[in-house]
Amino acid sequence: MEWLSAKEFKAFWRKLVKAGWKARRPRDLSVDYTYVKPGVTGKLDDAERGENYFVGTKELEAFARRTGLLPPAEPVETLSSEAIRTLPETVQPSAARTRSSRRGSREPAASAARPTTPEPVSVSPAEASESAESLSTEYPTQVAEIAENPSDDEEEEAKRDEGSADDVAVFDTENFMEALRSEQLFGPVPADDVNVCTDDDQDADDDDDDAEDDGDALGVPAASLEYESEVESDSDFEDDSDAFAQDDDAMRGLRWRVFDQNKSDELQLSGATDLYSGSFGVTKSAAAYAKSPLGMFFYFLPKALWVHIASESDAYRVECIPAVAEMIRKKQLDAQAKDPTRTVQPIADITSKLERVKPIKPHEILHVVGLLAARTLCSHTDGLEKHWSTREDGAFSRGTFSRYMKRERFRIITRYLHFASNSTGGAAHDKAWKVRPVLQAVEKTFRRGYRLGARVSFDEGTIPNRSQFNPIRVYNKDKPHKYGTKCYMTCCAETGYCSRVEVYLGKAKDKKQAKGVAQKAVIRNLAKSFDGQPSKRLIIADNFYSSCALALELRDMGFYYVGTHRNDRLGWPKSLEFKQKKRPAYMPRGTYRIAQDVDHPELVAVAWMDSSPVHMIAIGCSTIPTSVTRRNKATGGLDRVPCPQLIADYHAGMGGVDTHDQLRLQSYSLQQCVAFKKYYRQLFLGFVDMAIVNGFIVHKLVMKKSGHQVPTHAEYMRRLHRELMGVSSASFECNMNAEELVSVPIPAGKHRLRNNSNKYRRKRRQHSCK
Repeated sequence: MEWLSAKEFKAFWRKLVKAGWKARRPRDLSVDYTYVKPGVTGKLDDAERGENYFVGTKELEAFARRTGLLPPAEPVETLSSEAIRTLPETVQPSAARTRSSRRGSREPAASAARPTTPEPVSVSPAEASESAESLSTEYPTQVAEIAENPSDDEEEEAKRDEGSADDVAVFDTENFMEALRSEQLFGPVPADDVNVCTDDDQDADDDDDDAEDDGDALGVPAASLEYESEVESDSDFEDDSDAFAQDDDAMRGLRWRVFDQNKSDELQLSGATDLYSGSFGVTKSAAAYAKSPLGMFFYFLPKALWVHIASESDAYRVECIPAVAEMIRKKQLDAQAKDPTRTVQPIADITSKLERVKPIKPHEILHVVGLLAARTLCSHTDGLEKHWSTREDGAFSRGTFSRYMKRERFRIITRYLHFASNSTGGAAHDKAWKVRPVLQAVEKTFRRGYRLGARVSFDEGTIPNRSQFNPIRVYNKDKPHKYGTKCYMTCCAETGYCSRVEVYLGKAKDKKQAKGVAQKAVIRNLAKSFDGQPSKRLIIADNFYSSCALALELRDMGFYYVGTHRNDRLGWPKSLEFKQKKRPAYMPRGTYRIAQDVDHPELVAVAWMDSSPVHMIAIGCSTIPTSVTRRNKATGGLDRVPCPQLIADYHAGMGGVDTHDQLRLQSYSLQQCVAFKKYYRQLFLGFVDMAIVNGFIVHKLVMKKSGHQVPTHAEYMRRLHRELMGVSSASFECNMNAEELVSVPIPAGKHRLRNNSNKYRRKRRQHSCK
């Protein structure tokens, strides 16, 4: 029998997932996934193998060909929706419908674009031998990418494998501490990551010469070296992605039924009735840490991450010793040439002195973050060094930072702050390798802390950095901080909580690969944000992302969409738009025209006249007339302006990312209170700011729900500063999951024997299993 190729199997499995099939991870020494029919829960009976569940891809494919789910000799793209409907549990027609002609025969990669599991299976390529002695399977690539769909059945949840600890569900139970203890933050880079590249697309920033980087963290670096603002990016990923492939001819062929301003109220669609109404908000694990700012800090940036950063930073410091010694000796020789009385130390003495510097410890890096938090609350605009001032200057008091850390120690830690080893050669295949461990950590911790609700805001954010040393610096004229590193952010529309962040490291140099990059970003991030979770969410974005093709694609993925639209994109009905650039005096404010697509009745376009024309596209939204509050520039008051409901939905939900950005950049930003020459250190502080803002949002929600007084942002930062400065080496090491900061009782977990290298140390009682 000729088996399916890797790509064909992935497409076939996505259809089964939509119909309710689930995959369970391999157990014991097996490397084969178990594929379970819809409705089958709990422990699997061996007698039902081959009927209700199948082990390995070959068993599943053989069953599919026997029952007609797969044609005997046809590729998987010809899988009929009629065959899928014969499964025990059907899906909604919109989810089971095959892709329209706008994308040709290509299947979407929404399910493929999923984060890998913490413990990926090491297997051979798809064309490996089928010998019984080999532990490899024929389809390991796609099997490793299939994420286990969380079940709603409590019995099955209790029987889940320990390897599924990265699913949101396990962090939203009473036994969340077991999931935190078994979580692995770091691992191989997923093959579908947008920053994965080939040898031809290497990141140019592979050189870390910090030997001459003397005041790196104590002021704005004197920049003389020019870098290009755009780098080679994402060619391999974009070329292989099936997430979005617009058919231009199909978009030009869209047929619209237009209702002008005199008949616009005749089109009254009720909108989607199956919008997500399940549980959302703060998970139980995040709520347990939420009452302590330090608990929130360690929840989103776990201690394991700080241990890793301290290890890499100290290794980098040791690696730089020869270069720093040479630099110091060169400076001494230059000084002696000007003044013969100056002495020059032997290189061995200089090296010996540098080697005697104390290793960088995790709690010291936390103290650096704590001091930066203090600087955001009480900054000296003329330089960070003033915080170590030893004398008063008029009404300005002496510096206080010296009570907690010497200035030279602060310089050493910030100068050698590092996150990934240079010896790994990550630049050859990963453009984000400099901050990859931090990205992996926040990707998991942000997702596990909060369940997004029915309305999701998607937009770009900026980590400001004007330094010319930043090779991924971009310019965005529409942002308050116009220069910096661009990030795609997926946020809760109501609270501003950031559930996922993706760094944009430049555009593709190939025009074909760069086409639709914004729409691909939406699809890719939504697929990863809602991996294993129900869809049926309303996605809200601006005109940078909106297009008719994107709205239809998201509908096929099970999402709804509303957003402003650019009139020059394919598919837009030209006869709908207003020709005036400003509202004429004779036209009432709130006048609108609306159009409905003939072939896709749920797809509507609106031209709404506010102070100037606003054009929007929506799918699954209501068009029933309502009104929104707008400011009257003439009187300064607020007026109620008529509009269709979809515009009110957009106004209510688009501010999610903006809310997060305001909290992150407006007043208390660590990233903006210090300047680094190395861009990845500035990027790291941007992620720390995001984690702090997420912690503040969760803290406010939990405190409000429990009836306690909700603190201001400044009060939260002040308390976080105090708690960070109070972390000692002993308190940091005592509980690596910060159990002492949890505000709820922790259930006794299962006792597991572990190897302990401290063989001859004093024995300690293990309370968690008594």
